[in-house]
Amino acid sequence: MAALVLASGSMGACSSVDNEIESKTEAPSVSPSNIVTVTATVTREGSAATRALTEDGVKTFTTSEKIAVIYENTSSVQKLAEASITSVSADGKTATISVNLESPKEGNSMVYYKYPASLADVSKSGLADLEQLYTGQDGTLATLASKFDFCEGEGTMTVSGSEVALPAKVAMKNKLAVCKFTVNNGPNDVTSGVTQLTLKLTKGTDVKTYTVNRTAAPGPIYVAVKPETTPAIEWTVDGPFGTTKQPTGEFVIDANRFYSIKLDCNKLTDLSTLSTGDYIAKDGEILTGTISSGDAILKIDDGARVTLRDVRINTLGTESNKNHAGITCTGDATITLEGSNTVVGYDPAYAGISTYFGKTLTIGGTGSLVAKNNNKDNNGSGAGIGCDGNGSVGNIVITGGTITAEGGAKSSGIGCSNGHNCGTITIKDATVTAITHYGSGTAIGNAGSGSSSKCTGIAVSGNTNLTLKNTAAKTGNEFGSTQMNQILYADAVTIGSDNIKPNLNSTLEVFRVQNYINTDFSFAYNLSSQTVTISKK
Repeated sequence: MAALVLASGSMGACSSVDNEIESKTEAPSVSPSNIVTVTATVTREGSAATRALTEDGVKTFTTSEKIAVIYENTSSVQKLAEASITSVSADGKTATISVNLESPKEGNSMVYYKYPASLADVSKSGLADLEQLYTGQDGTLATLASKFDFCEGEGTMTVSGSEVALPAKVAMKNKLAVCKFTVNNGPNDVTSGVTQLTLKLTKGTDVKTYTVNRTAAPGPIYVAVKPETTPAIEWTVDGPFGTTKQPTGEFVIDANRFYSIKLDCNKLTDLSTLSTGDYIAKDGEILTGTISSGDAILKIDDGARVTLRDVRINTLGTESNKNHAGITCTGDATITLEGSNTVVGYDPAYAGISTYFGKTLTIGGTGSLVAKNNNKDNNGSGAGIGCDGNGSVGNIVITGGTITAEGGAKSSGIGCSNGHNCGTITIKDATVTAITHYGSGTAIGNAGSGSSSKCTGIAVSGNTNLTLKNTAAKTGNEFGSTQMNQILYADAVTIGSDNIKPNLNSTLEVFRVQNYINTDFSFAYNLSSQTVTISKK
């Protein structure tokens, strides 16, 4: 998942105050070839006394720089001359320039200033040659300041015989945005390892791609960008952590602004490249692709936050004797869903996604997930989400997404199997379908009754919709009153603002579905499909 942190601010000297060029024309010299040498004083406002563009947009001059002066000659042909900076004030903000103008047009005519001169293109009527932005940047502030901090202004030049006067004052305005990028991999800043940053900006059929090639070095990475109105932005980063490509949504890029942007560059792992043995997904990792063979064992590291993006694991269910879950959480884990995901366990005694007792598994996001034990007909004791058949499970928190969890023949859809325990199961703002195929099991909770099998609690809230099914439940006038406990089962059940205290042997018989009235949720049942639905009112 891509996360974008953005802050913008005015570019100091590139602000509404603008930059100014004050012309102080001295006595020009006229050569036989009609070359007129004119000097002028150039001023950029700001407070910095150091060379290069600063983060608040202040720019100073050096004598190695040049400013393009575009003017018309006596034939009304547009010409470009490069003005040299001959001296710079102590604070770096005022410079004296000298420029040679060949046969300038008599009378009053427009003159244009372009800075830096390397971006001016007389063949484009003096417009900037901004194509250089796409491939010529190296991400350093020094290069950006000297080559790509483009600003321009215009005024009227007056020529009367040998007398040439440049405009007395010209407002120079920055035409580009400057972006400062830092790159994170999980909680770590990895900007220093980035060797290439590519930004793709798409607005309709207009696509602009900026590619910054750099030697791995401490960041940040600075990029000059043309102004755009809400383009779709996609970025690609190459570094020691591999290549990451993600969209970041849309935002406005204004000229004359400085943007600070943090890219969450999480490692992207194609599961189809895994072969044999354990693969432990780390914090911030994005998993995508397919695992078919049970020889590859996917685990999530303790404390890791991992994204599933269009993942397929054992979807055919043909691998059924590999003694591990589809995904095993080794400790606390957070899974974010993107796209469509299906995870099936590799053994009847293991879950689709398993977690350990005393730990918390959190699942959310905007995508979908189908998590299944792969033996619903015989001895499948693993849950869809929760415990493997030989152990208890901790807390399970579902905060979003569309989730279907299907347990085996002797386990819950979400929770634990008969004879084992689970912590608290919390479901909020999600669409969840939970299925058990166990006559003594539950769709959500602990699969069984008695002191040997307990679930601490079940809490349902927010904009949640539940579909709960027990394919082995008996039917009857009241959906099988002695089997109603096989839908939700825990020591305490809270649905919305109502606390439901079940008795040990018939959890949901306490509120026979057709008669139960809940403050926040509506209940319905279907005898033929053996299904209870609980929906937000």
